[in-house]
Formats: sequence, C-alpha cells, structure tokens
Amino acid sequence: MLASSLPLTGPTGAALVGAVIPLFERSNRWTIAHLFNTALMVLMGVFSGMAYVWCRGLLPIPVHDTTPGQLLQHVGLPLLIADIVGMVVNALLLAGMVRLQGERFQDVLAGAIRQTAPLYLGYTVLAFLFVVLWRPGQLYELSAVLIMAPLLIARWAYTQYGEEFRAHSRILDTLISAGDGWDRGGTGHGKRVGHYTHLMVDELGLSFNERRDLRYASILHDIGGLGVPRAILEKPIELRDVGDRREIAAHPIMAAEIVGDIEFLADAARAIRHHHERPDGRGYPDGLRADEIPLVARLIAVADAFDALTSGAGSFPALEPDAAIQELSLIHI
Repeated sequence: MLASSLPLTGPTGAALVGAVIPLFERSNRWTIAHLFNTALMVLMGVFSGMAYVWCRGLLPIPVHDTTPGQLLQHVGLPLLIADIVGMVVNALLLAGMVRLQGERFQDVLAGAIRQTAPLYLGYTVLAFLFVVLWRPGQLYELSAVLIMAPLLIARWAYTQYGEEFRAHSRILDTLISAGDGWDRGGTGHGKRVGHYTHLMVDELGLSFNERRDLRYASILHDIGGLGVPRAILEKPIELRDVGDRREIAAHPIMAAEIVGDIEFLADAARAIRHHHERPDGRGYPDGLRADEIPLVARLIAVADAFDALTSGAGSFPALEPDAAIQELSLIHI
C-alpha cells in the first residue's frame, strides 16, 4: 500500500498512508511499539516519496499517451529506487532499536537487508502492477482486488520474518539467563565475552556468516555449565579433584549439544565445542591443534580468558586490561 501510494499521491500522501497503515494492526494501540511503527512508516513514506520525485518519477501518472517503455522508465525504475530507500530506512531504524538491546548494529542491519530485500523487490513489482492497472488501465478499485492475493502473501512473509526474529531474541535471552555465571564467572560473563569478540571482528574481515556464528557462540559458549553438578561448581577451584575437573571439562560438549538442536544456532555449535582447545593440542575436548581449531572458537577463547583475568573469576585478583593483555601474550591461547 505504501509503495503504491508513491506514484499516485507523492511524498505527502505516502507519509499520510504510512501514518494510517498501523491503525489496521490487530495489536493494542498507542503502545510504544505502535508509536514506533507509526513513526517508522511515516519516515519510510517521506524518504521513499522524495526518492521517487528525485528520480523524476511521473506524478501524477497520465491516463493516456504513455507507452510501456515510458511506464517502466518513469514509474517502474523510480519506484524500485524508492522502495530500496524505504528498505534501508526501515533497516537502519530497526537496527538502531535493536542496538539499544545490546545487539551489534552492523550485523542486524546486514541481516535485515539480506532477509527483506527479496520481499521489497516483490512489493515493487506488485506496486507497479497496481499503479498501471489503476491509472493507465483505468480499472481503479478492481485493480486492488486483482493485486490483493499476492499482496497478502507478501505481507504474511514479512510478518513471519519479524516473528522469527523476535523468537530468536527470546530464545537467546532465555539461554543467556539460564547459563550465566555458572562457574564463578559472574553475571554478564557471556555478554562481556560477546562484546570483546565484537571489538576484534572489524580487524579480521570475517564473513557475514562468521560474524553471526561468533555473536551467537560467544554469548552462549558456557551454556553447557547447566549440566555440571552444582556441588562441583560450589567447590573452591583449588579443592576440585580430577573427577570434578573432568565433569567441568565436558561443558563444551554439552553446550554444543544444547545449541546444535536449535536450527538458527546450529552453525555456532562447532565454535562452542572447541573454545577450550589450544594451539599446542593440550586443550579439550578433542585436543585440536593450531589451524584445526575454528577461527571463531579461537576468538572466543581469547575473549573468555581476557574476561576471566579482568573480572577476577576464580581465586586470583582482577587485572587491569593492559596487564591482562600482557598476560594473554604469555599464555599463547
């Protein structure tokens, strides 16, 4: 509806349509989420409309004397660019909101564009067909009936993506809360490790999939601690015997099993399993060496050790960041 309004009403009309669309949502009105959605749709209408005008899109569209080539050049192409602008505005604002919840802005932005780009392309095609049927075709209300079925399908796909994204966030929050601070690491250990790994990412040129796996694996790497008996965890480190250490050393395996059964986390399971491996082969659980250890797992190992040194986990005092970095350079993780 918003895309279709651009060639018919221009930026002002598109902004008004954007303000009206949220009124048809079934959720409770005048909540923070509703107000945000309304503001988002208005901004998308304004910027998309400006892009359409800037691309010299026809406004209004003549009923007569327009060839198919002219319609494609002066309606279809400007409409495509306007929808791309709307998609970017939508992704930027959503990524900004999610960033306030601790997610990485660049990852959310890239993911939103990657996931919604095909949908917006479909919206562009449907909007173009609707406009052509409405004005040059002079079908008016009948054009809405003809476009309704594919439009509802596209809308359903967009809603499903939003629901999936929110479900992923709820699952992550639940797992983080359940596994946090299991071995004297302190509350917030997983999120701190996630933060430290993100500080390293930009220097390494990781792919989108590697960034995604790193984000998930870093905050969930210790979820396997849920399978370690509480009596062992409550023992001082110096009093733990060989059996206790064997139980604790199994936590990466348990963590990988927990995470591996969740579809969107499955690719992070390998990094979680191997975050305690060491280049010299003396790590666990599989004794991998050097390049056998996944890069994401190596990043988590460094961040995990840095947090342990700076937070004072265990029986040693917390170090200042510079001292912790110096210590890490001697350990050769």
